[in-house]
Amino acid sequence: TLFARSITLPIREIKEGGVRMGKGDFSQSITVYTNDELEDLSNALNEASKQLKVSYMRLEEEVRERTRELAQANKKQEEQIKELDRASKLLVKRDFDLQQANNLLREIDEAKTQFVSVAAHQLRTPLSVSKWTYQMLLSQDFGPLSKEQQEVLERGNIMNEQMIHLVSDLLDVARIESGRIVYDSEAVELRSFLASLQDLYRQRSEEKRISLIIDMPQEQAVTMKGDVLRLRMVFQNLLDNAFKFTKEGGRITISWQLKGEMIQFEITDSGIGISQEELPRLFTKFFRAKNAM
Repeated sequence: TLFARSITLPIREIKEGGVRMGKGDFSQSITVYTNDELEDLSNALNEASKQLKVSYMRLEEEVRERTRELAQANKKQEEQIKELDRASKLLVKRDFDLQQANNLLREIDEAKTQFVSVAAHQLRTPLSVSKWTYQMLLSQDFGPLSKEQQEVLERGNIMNEQMIHLVSDLLDVARIESGRIVYDSEAVELRSFLASLQDLYRQRSEEKRISLIIDMPQEQAVTMKGDVLRLRMVFQNLLDNAFKFTKEGGRITISWQLKGEMIQFEITDSGIGISQEELPRLFTKFFRAKNAM
């Protein structure tokens, strides 16, 4: 347990600190004392947090200063017609300053994306070592385990796997935001692809007593072009949420229909759903509907 905590607690602290930074909260430092790469990473995160905080404060002060200048110019414009030319120049200057501020924001966003990518890469090494260690222990390479030891190690291994998946997701997000995502297009036979998804979720479907139904509108084979890995990721994201928010005895259906040269997929479930008011926020970062919380 101490071994597992020595690995998971620093990672959890770093994760929570990263989430706070993503929400714009730089008030709390990340505290990790592991004397290894995780401590170096936490120190790098804290340094980046300080720099981002300074940049935000400088930007806010600059915007406030330019706004005050504009207010003064407008007041003078109402009082004296001859100040019109000067006020126009101030407006041009403000527009230039706002453009500069927008460029600064863009640079900060790019820095954030690069930081996420670097941080995720740095996390991969200790997580891979943890995974290798867990597997050796669970394989009883160092001797037999008691039932309690086996359960503790299995829980730690599951948490470690979840962190590895999270790091992979962070890298994918960084690639998408930086425009470096690459798609490998190939021929995909639709019936086989959907059948593989059904097999993948068969155990989960049986455990939760949820029916996963593939609704095929026609019997003949249909082939499409796509990136199998990315397609599977999209479907798994939707299906994972469907299983997560659908109660036992529910129903999940995957259906599709031809739309000219395109294929339209639909994944529906009998779960808790999302309110109409919250639908516009569906694909925003860190969003979760109120009824889900």
